[in-house]
Amino acid sequence: MPSSNEKPKLHIVRGGGPEEKPDEPQVVIPEGSAPPPKPERVDSARSGSKRKDRIAELTDRLTVQMYRAHEVLQGREPAAAIAGWEAQTEVLLQETLGYSHTYCHKFRMAMINIDKAAAVRAAYTVLQAIYEDAAAGRLRRSDF
Repeated sequence: MPSSNEKPKLHIVRGGGPEEKPDEPQVVIPEGSAPPPKPERVDSARSGSKRKDRIAELTDRLTVQMYRAHEVLQGREPAAAIAGWEAQTEVLLQETLGYSHTYCHKFRMAMINIDKAAAVRAAYTVLQAIYEDAAAGRLRRSDF
């Protein structure tokens, strides 16, 4: 059984509904699953390099955006909040990773979908990949 501080796992299933392409994977957030935890503030006085502090700040900000996406998908935030979430998330990624970074491009491509709920699910997986890479120290940008 996972501990309480682990983030919920997403399940990828093959779609096949009337509005989905049969070969396109769909991310399904399990019903009743807990959203990612709200982040604690980064303590700027802690020891460590600037790069580690920037990565910690990025993972905290990503957690907030993932939490908001989860709230939208669970219906706890209005659907109109999707546009604001999309804009804020795209600015976050562009400021931290750069406009031409692969993850920024993948996020933009995920949000092109006409069905905004499907777009948020796809963008959520991109954010989760960025979070995992940043937490493992695999995320690169020259100014980190």
